[in-house]
Amino acid sequence: MNHAAIYKLYPNVVTIDDTLGALDKDGNVVVTNGANIKAEAEVLKVEKQHADSDELAMQEEIINKLCFWVNTRMTEEEAEYVRKTIFPS
Repeated sequence: MNHAAIYKLYPNVVTIDDTLGALDKDGNVVVTNGANIKAEAEVLKVEKQHADSDELAMQEEIINKLCFWVNTRMTEEEAEYVRKTIFPS
């Protein structure tokens, strides 16, 4: 059962029990559609992959800028200290 997809598709669901299924605030079972849940789960999976990829790209860009800044604005001794502090081996 993909809980994130269920919560997104069915806003009245407040809890999901792997035995009982999706439940509303009163504990009533919410009827769900397995095909829709599966499709939404795929959409969420792709969105997460893109977000993870974007975050890694941003981290890489920040590291590149930091390395450039370190190499152009600091003495070699200062740069080495920063490298050891931020990127310990």
